[in-house]
Amino acid sequence: MEKTKAGGNGTDSSFVTADSPLRIAIPNKGRLMEPSLALLSRAGVSVPQKNGSLFVSSDDGRYEILFARAEDVPRYVESGAADCGITGLDMVEETGAGVQTLCELDFGMCRVSVAGKKGMGVGGLEGKAVATRLPNITRKFFGRRKISVKIVEVAGATELAPYLGIADAIVDQVSTGATLAQNGLVEIEKVLQSRAVLVASAASAEKCEALRLSVQGAIAADGKAYMMLNVSEGDLKQVASLLGGMEAPTMMPLAEKGMFALHSVVARRGMESLIARLKEAGARDILVLGIERIIP
Repeated sequence: MEKTKAGGNGTDSSFVTADSPLRIAIPNKGRLMEPSLALLSRAGVSVPQKNGSLFVSSDDGRYEILFARAEDVPRYVESGAADCGITGLDMVEETGAGVQTLCELDFGMCRVSVAGKKGMGVGGLEGKAVATRLPNITRKFFGRRKISVKIVEVAGATELAPYLGIADAIVDQVSTGATLAQNGLVEIEKVLQSRAVLVASAASAEKCEALRLSVQGAIAADGKAYMMLNVSEGDLKQVASLLGGMEAPTMMPLAEKGMFALHSVVARRGMESLIARLKEAGARDILVLGIERIIP
C-alpha cells in the first residue's frame, strides 16, 4: 500500500498508511487534559483510562492517544509523531511549530499578559528583567515594541519572581487574574488571546478531516436539544414563531387532517420557559431529545 508522509522531519517514523489508526496527541496533565478527553468522547473517540500509560488505543482501535506535555504537542504533530493534537494556541505560538489550526475548541480560554506591580507600564520595563515560561512569545512581544528586556526563564510559579527579586515583571497565562492579585500583581498589557485548538501538519490535515468534522459537530451541539411537537393548523403560525431553530422549524403534515409536526433545534438554556410558552400557544406531545453532533 502506498504510504503518505505525515511529518516534515525526514524520519522513517513519520510515515503512516491510509488505513492506520489516527494518532492524536493531547496534554498529559493540567487544565487542558480532562476537557480534551471529554471532547474526544463527545466526538466519538472512546479513550480508555490511561492508568499511568502515555500511549493508549481507543476501544475500537481506530485511534491512538499520545499523552504529552502541552508544549510538546505542536512539535510531535509537526514531526509526524502524531497526526494531530490538542494544545493551547499559545503553545503553538511559543514553539513556532509548522502546524495548522484545524478548528478552535470550546475550552482552555486564557490570555498571555505582561503583569507587574500596580502603576507599572510596559515602557518602564526597558532594561529590566521579565520572568516567563514563554520566552519566545515574550521576546517577540518586546521586540515589536522595541523595548530591551532581560528574559528570565522559569519553569513554574512565575508570579513569585517579582516577590523574590529575580524579575521586575512577568509574562504568563492569565485566566481570571486571581493568582496575580494574590501575589500583589496586576495585568499591565495583554500579549495574545489563547484557547485550546486542534492542530495538524499540512501533510496529515486530510487524514484528520473526519475527526475535525466530528469535533466541530460535538461543539456545535453543546447546549442544544432537538424538539419535536404536534400542533393544529390554527395554532401553527404562532407555535412556529416561537421555534427559531438553526434556520426555521421543519413542518410536516400528520395523518390526522389539520395537524402538523414541528421539529427544531433549540437551546437548552431557558427550555422550561420555552415549553410553557409553546403549550400556551397550542403545542402538544412535546418531545425533547439530546443531540450528539451538528454537522453543517
